Amino acid sequence: MTSTHLNGLLHYQQGNGYATVNAGYSWLDYDSLKRRFHLGSTMQRTEKGDSSGNVWTLGTVVGYRLTVNDNLSFTPKASLDYYRVDVEGYSERSGGTVTSSSLILSDMQRTSLLASLGTAADYVTGSHRFTAELSYLKDLKKSDDTLEMALGTIANNTFYLPVPEHQQEALKIQAGYHHYFENDIQLSVNYQIYRDFDYGTSRTIELTAGYAF
Repeated sequence: MTSTHLNGLLHYQQGNGYATVNAGYSWLDYDSLKRRFHLGSTMQRTEKGDSSGNVWTLGTVVGYRLTVNDNLSFTPKASLDYYRVDVEGYSERSGGTVTSSSLILSDMQRTSLLASLGTAADYVTGSHRFTAELSYLKDLKKSDDTLEMALGTIANNTFYLPVPEHQQEALKIQAGYHHYFENDIQLSVNYQIYRDFDYGTSRTIELTAGYAF
């Protein structure tokens, strides 16, 4: 898959309060989607298909910084993000030919309205900066989408696969360390725990380096 992304950001701040609005568009190109499977104990078949899609995003964040002292501050914040994903339907082929095992998939669409409420902490001492964040996330739009499918060479065989339903709630915990060098180089380490109430917990470690021009 290849993709192209375009994003825009507008930030407003007055005193300790701030608001951010962002919008984005992504174009997706799914080239040679492959599905391999066995027919019996010896025969293997591969079906291929091509598709494309796009993603629209629109989001806003508002927050207010509460200063404890010169080094420590807390920022309660709330966000609301809208996502829409559209993927064109496609037909599979095996060796360039539609077979009895080739699937025909309908257009797919998914929308999401994700709300988040949390607090960020920031502590700075010298060239060291420590950050932490705790957020609760909930998808306000309950999905009732279904995927329409059919076999390529068999008439009147359409069937539907419902999208699995879940609580659509999650908890995000993030901690970071940032070091600023005298030559305008910044090194950062971030650790994130993402706890989905249905699908379990994922953990991410991110190491980044930056330079200020």
